[in-house]
Amino acid sequence: MRRIKGIKPSAALMVAVVALVAALGGGAVAGVTISKLNSKEKKQVKKISKKQAKKLDERIELTPGPKGDTGEKGDPGDPGTAAAFAHVRNDGTVVSSQSSNISDANISTPSNGVYCVGGLDFEIRHAQATPEAISNTMAHDRLAEVLLADPGSTPSGCSPGDELRVQIYDVSVGGLDGLP
Repeated sequence: MRRIKGIKPSAALMVAVVALVAALGGGAVAGVTISKLNSKEKKQVKKISKKQAKKLDERIELTPGPKGDTGEKGDPGDPGTAAAFAHVRNDGTVVSSQSSNISDANISTPSNGVYCVGGLDFEIRHAQATPEAISNTMAHDRLAEVLLADPGSTPSGCSPGDELRVQIYDVSVGGLDGLP
């Protein structure tokens, strides 16, 4: 085999090879190491790196410049809309004036403190429940648990076709809300 003589790699090729090796090897190690530094160590690393950068090139400006002008205010976004919401009383009836796209026909109460929701013409993607305060003394004694069933399944304790179960717990009695 004949050897090629007189061909030397250019400086650009050498810089590219060194950069490739550093990127493939050194970058991964540095990323892991830096992420484990505490705030004091991060400040030290920053200080050392600024000092080293200044040694390399005095023209590098490492101090932040003046704050720029505030940009123009953007256009307001579209208002968010809920597919449905409802104010449901303890007995499972819906307050229609405070509800949208949910009626009494969509709510069932298989037991005290349990409310099942179904028969809707849309998919429930998110649900949130807040227990109604019966009085000022009971405002913090009630918690809501929301269970959104997987598509095609029924929450336990609810009827087929129901998609959501809300349970209201009464902390003062240690169980499901027994209010009528």
